[in-house]
Amino acid sequence: MRWLSLALRLFLGAVFVYAAVIVLCTVIPYLLNSWALARTHASRVAFYGFLQPLVATALAIPVLGETLTTKTLVAGVLILAGLAVSVGAARLPRALRGGAVTPPGDPAAP
Repeated sequence: MRWLSLALRLFLGAVFVYAAVIVLCTVIPYLLNSWALARTHASRVAFYGFLQPLVATALAIPVLGETLTTKTLVAGVLILAGLAVSVGAARLPRALRGGAVTPPGDPAAP
């Protein structure tokens, strides 16, 4: 009977951990994402969403004792480069972004 009690405790512990992962890692982030999208531009929300792997890695090193590898550094640089391109592209003049260029004085010009 003792093994049954242990098995039941292990099962309940596994169910609790599974439920915690679902609630803490899925439900709450989706709710926060929806909340943020209702209050600001999608591009700003996406920017912070793409920073998440960098923050998780930065926290995993001291908290979990993870090691920083070359592959992780390259991935971080690629994420930052992608963010720089996406943020920088929004600030480029329309002609450089591939938008239609209308000559000055054209009635279709904004």
